[in-house]
Amino acid sequence: MPEHSLPDSVRQLILAKIPSVWQLEILLQLYAARPEFQTVRNLEKALRLDAEPLLEQLESLHAHGLAFKTTAPELAFAYAGVSAEQDQAVADLVEAYRTRQVSVISLIHSRPTEKIRTFADAFRLRQDKESSP
Repeated sequence: MPEHSLPDSVRQLILAKIPSVWQLEILLQLYAARPEFQTVRNLEKALRLDAEPLLEQLESLHAHGLAFKTTAPELAFAYAGVSAEQDQAVADLVEAYRTRQVSVISLIHSRPTEKIRTFADAFRLRQDKESSP
């Protein structure tokens, strides 16, 4: 199925906050365990990821408001259900990944990278300046 068949909430969430399939898998793990905090050590075992890339992805989820973080008694993360809209978008994402995994992954891989976005923004800013009186 094409990625446009995904619900708008899923498309918007992925395009705004989910830059990789690894990050999606981590979010799904946190969502499934909600409201419990998951230690980095337990997530390493469950997802079979090394600590460094896992931490990078967890910090990104935290920065995007999708994960809570605690350091006591040890570093751990939990799904951040901060609004009804976000909860619904993540629930829709969980369902879409279960039923249309290829479409979800295709959309993630089609996201422009930050470098491309920055490069494009530079041209947009330049055009705006040139068209100003």
